[in-house]
Amino acid sequence: MKRLLVLALVLAACRTSRPAGETPLSPVSNAHDLVQRRDEFQGERSIVRIRRMNGRETQSARAQLQVDRAGDMMITAYAPVINAPALRLYAANGRIVFLNDLNHTAWEGSAGDFTGTLGFVGSNPRALAFLILGLPAKDAKVVFGQYGLQSARLQDVVVAFDPPVYPPQKVVIVHGKDRVEIDHLEDYVSPAPIPPLTVPPDYKITSSLSP
Repeated sequence: MKRLLVLALVLAACRTSRPAGETPLSPVSNAHDLVQRRDEFQGERSIVRIRRMNGRETQSARAQLQVDRAGDMMITAYAPVINAPALRLYAANGRIVFLNDLNHTAWEGSAGDFTGTLGFVGSNPRALAFLILGLPAKDAKVVFGQYGLQSARLQDVVVAFDPPVYPPQKVVIVHGKDRVEIDHLEDYVSPAPIPPLTVPPDYKITSSLSP
């Protein structure tokens, strides 16, 4: 019994508390209200599970997606068991910083040159971030359902929403042979700006990323 109590206390201490100023997202009564939500966007933070399938293997990780008012985006994927960052991606002003925290490697450059595990982000990071959040990105062709987005196309990226509701529950992204499924677990309005991600001095800069 004592061991169970200690374990429960440890797990409770490991949970991250919600940052000050955050509030849960509320649904919309009409999908076209999402245009106003986009235009009045204050920033959001979502806890998600990401699954990537490329025809050969499936990779899955719990992650945090942050998008601030300026449209800057941070994706943090966590390693299982230890719950420490495994991958971090920061996109702002058409550029991407990508850190592999397990291998201590980094990539930095134009979003259009970005490939690899999260390569689907490189097409248009800001617009794709809005789509992942269930909002109609201005650069995308979207189809509205009754209570949320039904589908969208952004250049060579196709996005589907299952079901078509807001906040989104499951977002499916198809980019070439890659299929990425994003399950939304928690979604919050989050007005805090995202600090720029910098490459730690002990990380090795790589010129290419593995698929």
